[in-house]
Amino acid sequence: MGKRKETKSLPPNPEDKSFPLIPIPKNHKFKEQDDIFCKSEEMYYQARIEKVAGGKYHVHYLNWNRSHDEKISFNEANDRFVLFYPQNEIYLYNQYKLGTNRGKPKMSISILATSGKTLEETMDLLLNNKELLIINKENDEKEEEEEEKEEEEQEEEEEKDTEINEKKRKNEDNLFSLTLPQKFKDDLIKDYKQIVKEEKLYKLPMKENIQTIINNYKQTLQEQSSDEEEIEMTQFVLRGIIDYFDSCCVKLLLYKIEQKQVEEIQKTKLKSKKPSELYGYAHLLRFFTKFPTLLAEGSKVEEMTLRKTTVAYIQQKVEGLYNYLEMLDQQQQQGNE
Repeated sequence: MGKRKETKSLPPNPEDKSFPLIPIPKNHKFKEQDDIFCKSEEMYYQARIEKVAGGKYHVHYLNWNRSHDEKISFNEANDRFVLFYPQNEIYLYNQYKLGTNRGKPKMSISILATSGKTLEETMDLLLNNKELLIINKENDEKEEEEEEKEEEEQEEEEEKDTEINEKKRKNEDNLFSLTLPQKFKDDLIKDYKQIVKEEKLYKLPMKENIQTIINNYKQTLQEQSSDEEEIEMTQFVLRGIIDYFDSCCVKLLLYKIEQKQVEEIQKTKLKSKKPSELYGYAHLLRFFTKFPTLLAEGSKVEEMTLRKTTVAYIQQKVEGLYNYLEMLDQQQQQGNE
């Protein structure tokens, strides 16, 4: 299949007020197979609602591994969904909010996903017609299917050993079976609003930092169990969590405003502290959202395939830590009453 001819694109223009965001109508209900822009962290990505069940939308991010699929409640959707309209795509692009598959804002855009036309053509149509430009989804889907097929063929060519990579993918799917309790998801939303919206940073180092949390959990396990081998294996998993957190925190877990805080810390006595000695509960929750991916990537680097039993064991220990954190939260709430 021939490549689409590249066209030059206008750069994002945050000062352009010609294309304001079209809000979601009150009491609007999305349907299965609806295309949307879905917010993840600070960016919006093209996504599709594949299923509606149990008060939640099952969302798949197009051109992303299914490990990133999410189940988003109806209430949460109002904060995270943007209608799949050309005007909204242009708005997100101009505001540096339209994400690439690397999690960064798009700095150029040739063909809009919503219209199938160039950015310039779409802008002219919107401005001249003074009405919303909505393209037949069926035409869009044919093009998406062709693009997805081309990407799959390219991936197959790059794979040196199909069988090994297939096993890795299956194991990655197992790793991604880790799911956060709803309480943690709610806390992550509060954390995001506090840091990004309200710009209220945590005072570092936090009293209940991650190393403190993990060490207290270890102590609890030792008090509850006499199986030394089991305790040792659990501690091994917990050490791995801390090591992974320290290695990825600054690059993957901090919002932009927190990066400035890191720069300031480097000028103080705290510069010798590890991230796990500085950050606490909220950052541990952020880490849990990345942990499965880190495990999968780690196995690729080491050229090894994680066994199902290993994956299940890690999952069991992480869920045990989930339960411990939920218990601490309940105790704290009872203490505040």
